[in-house]
Amino acid sequence: MSLSINSYTDNAQFLMDAGLAIPNSKNLSLPEAANIGIGVETAALRIPGGCKIPLPDPESLHVLKDEWAVVLGGASNVGRFGIELSKLCGYKVVASCGAKSVEVVVSTDGMSLHAMIIGVLKGQSYRSVNATSRDFHGITSSTSFANLLLSLAIAEPLPKLSPQPLPSRHEITPLLRHYFDNLYTQLPFFVETSFWTSVDAVYQSGGRFAKPFDHWILRLVLATSSASTSYQPGDGDHQRALSLISGALKYAEEVLRPGSVVGIQGILLLAQYSFLDPNHFRSWYLVGTAVRAMIDLGLHQDPPLEVLSTPDRLDVRRIVYHCVYCLDRGVSTALERTLSFSDESVNVALPSVTTAPGFALADSSNVFLHSAQPAWHMVKIRQIMSTAYQNKYYYENEAALPNPTSTWSLCYKAQEWLDNAPQNTAGPFTILYTLESLYTTVIILSPMHRFIGTSDYSKVLLFERCMDYIRKLHQILETPSLLPLMTYHDIQRAYQVSSRFLDLLDRHSELVLNPSVPPLPNIPFETPEPPIINNKDRVNCHARAIVCLDYTQDLLQYCLRKWGIATLLDTFQAVSASARKRLMQSPAIYIPGAGPYVAGPPLHPSAGGGYPGYDLGHYGP
Repeated sequence: MSLSINSYTDNAQFLMDAGLAIPNSKNLSLPEAANIGIGVETAALRIPGGCKIPLPDPESLHVLKDEWAVVLGGASNVGRFGIELSKLCGYKVVASCGAKSVEVVVSTDGMSLHAMIIGVLKGQSYRSVNATSRDFHGITSSTSFANLLLSLAIAEPLPKLSPQPLPSRHEITPLLRHYFDNLYTQLPFFVETSFWTSVDAVYQSGGRFAKPFDHWILRLVLATSSASTSYQPGDGDHQRALSLISGALKYAEEVLRPGSVVGIQGILLLAQYSFLDPNHFRSWYLVGTAVRAMIDLGLHQDPPLEVLSTPDRLDVRRIVYHCVYCLDRGVSTALERTLSFSDESVNVALPSVTTAPGFALADSSNVFLHSAQPAWHMVKIRQIMSTAYQNKYYYENEAALPNPTSTWSLCYKAQEWLDNAPQNTAGPFTILYTLESLYTTVIILSPMHRFIGTSDYSKVLLFERCMDYIRKLHQILETPSLLPLMTYHDIQRAYQVSSRFLDLLDRHSELVLNPSVPPLPNIPFETPEPPIINNKDRVNCHARAIVCLDYTQDLLQYCLRKWGIATLLDTFQAVSASARKRLMQSPAIYIPGAGPYVAGPPLHPSAGGGYPGYDLGHYGP
């Protein structure tokens, strides 16, 4: 309520709730105090809110965890409160800042808790400044950016292996063909012709003229290709990948440097590998570091027309940005963490070329050169997903969403994106496009607020799309040629979607298992119609739900077999046991016989299909 407004002095006075006011300390001036409110609130939205870190018990504020929190931009107002909140929650803190702001951030450590301050990204200043190195084993005052990044990103030390020379050039040809046919086309963040220049430099004249990045990119590409074709820890492909990554890390000091596009590409190569080796590398930190370096270089904004560089250089900027964007959106949504930057803060066009830069310069007979068009189409669905994911934080329910970003508008855009997918793409993109569309639809339909304000139609549609996604992802297990595409990120997505599915079964079982289709919700004017649920698609819901649980268990069992990670499988079996029991005891269950499964693939893969040792049905609790 306004008490008085003076239009001549622009001075306004308002009543406010005393419970929301913080009494000013005598030690703070009014300008100093004015910075506290918004800084604390924004930091709280990110740490307890976005990261879902519970606030500590006031009686146990000094209980420390053996875990690290990373605060980017530690010298900012929000960053300094982020450091303090992280410490109050018991974390050791690593913070980044400019070299001139080190003393400011060091002063934030006034409670003698843990902090490491990094001066980065300015000129040749690649060295960090150590505030309390005794709390960060292996970190000294001369620690480099590369060592600090690896200290955070390495989950478990790599096994000590005897040095192995690179395979001969003819031996690496199948590995490179596999990488460029299946992996590079999804994330073409480096120039393909430049890669072949690096290969020549490493293999010619004993590698005397090869630069550190030449060794790094070749070994990382070979390691990623090998890790993707490994089926279990310790097999030949796995051992080769570990040997190659160990050899690559010798060049990390010279490659993992912020301040250049090449440095970001070096980080992205390691991030890409981390999706196939989650035991040794944490993809979250690697992607986050690439985001920070990308923003500090200004790649999130196209340069003004008057300072435009050559077309190829501009396209490389755009390619690196969009690949970082896709990785950040993919990892953040799967882990249900806040996005590293908002869509409103960027202004970058898609690359002007349909192929990676340098394609037109190469001999067209080179079978390794690939179109980048499918990857740029994938950017568009990540943008739709990003909008939907941000909505979960900004709005309380469906009714509050603006029309252009409403649930049904975004569902329509996701389906339109799939319908307009390039038809002439080779490789794995047919199934990848379908998976991306289904997963994005699950994100669109999944409120963060426990289905508050969500219509019955939305819940049933989400139930169906969860089953569709798990079924489609399971097809990769059944198809040996597609299995190398399965990353740990896909397993995390499967677990996330299954959690949505189980939540619906737990809270709304009568609704989602009822074969009838709920009435369409009220649709505002000019809003697209919701996706149609046909009555025939709702037949035999109990049986299809059981199969969805079985398929999810297969996917998590594959995670155990390939990487030896049992956590997700164990948790899923525990939380799904009661739902499975209720479904099996239901009198409505009907399992199809030898005929085709309802509107989908057969319940079981064909004989001889799937990865070696694949055996559907023996993973039961």
